[in-house]
Amino acid sequence: MENNILIFLGIIILVIEIVLIIYSIIITERMTDCCSCPAVSCSKINNATRQVREALNTVLPEKWFLCEGTLISALRWGEHCHQFKSGKKNFVDGDIDVYIITEKNETLNIISSIGNILKKSGWSELKDRGDGIFVSNSPIRYPTRSCELDSSTKKFYVDIHVMHPVPGGFDTSQMKGLWKSFLQDGILPYDVIYPLAKCSWGGGLANAPAKYLETLAKWNGNEYGSINTMWKPIERVLATGDWFNCECNLSTDDVIEIKESIQLLKNRGLATFNIPKENSGDIINLQHHGMPEFP
Repeated sequence: MENNILIFLGIIILVIEIVLIIYSIIITERMTDCCSCPAVSCSKINNATRQVREALNTVLPEKWFLCEGTLISALRWGEHCHQFKSGKKNFVDGDIDVYIITEKNETLNIISSIGNILKKSGWSELKDRGDGIFVSNSPIRYPTRSCELDSSTKKFYVDIHVMHPVPGGFDTSQMKGLWKSFLQDGILPYDVIYPLAKCSWGGGLANAPAKYLETLAKWNGNEYGSINTMWKPIERVLATGDWFNCECNLSTDDVIEIKESIQLLKNRGLATFNIPKENSGDIINLQHHGMPEFP
């Protein structure tokens, strides 16, 4: 009788161990699914960017533009998150970064108007984070340490930077360090920003600064590296919004898809990156400043 109980308990323990092993394998696969990151929804992220673009166009048409990783996404894909034909994802940046241009005494009213529109889609109230950048969280959550939605998640959010028009250009206020390569007597020259270049982002037309490639190349002390290589995603953070390392190597077909996307943006007359020439270290300069051509 005692032996039967021991055998029965042994079988139960064995079954539990097998179940735990299988569960661990499944969880590990989900956490290391670095190419498609199932917890990252490109459709939801791109819908959130549409909401931001529409709010900005409603309140401040022609007085806002993309910057940082958000601008990179627009120049590479024409959207913030892209899913390759292979199933891989390129979640380019874990937040949205935009600049608005307002008179200093109108800033809070403008921010309030933008925030009121976003709140209708479930975004939080726009709040000054203490350095002149206003932040609002979307309802979307994404992981910050694995490709599985777990206890360490973050809301997809927008950072709205502000600059003010002054004689000869713009006052970048507390963000002068980001623009230090451009400043003349503490002022950002007008021609760095205007005329705005049209780009694709958020499901429609968005704005890039006039010198968008130079802006990225010199941003915050060359934070993003060379504009000659910026067109290609960083493989260790391909689908993670740059929140954690998770290697996903690009195939030849993936690289071709990136080049085709950039060429399509060029054909539409939109702001885009340089495309390396085939079998050459040279590059083709594709920066455009004219109005877009649409099919």
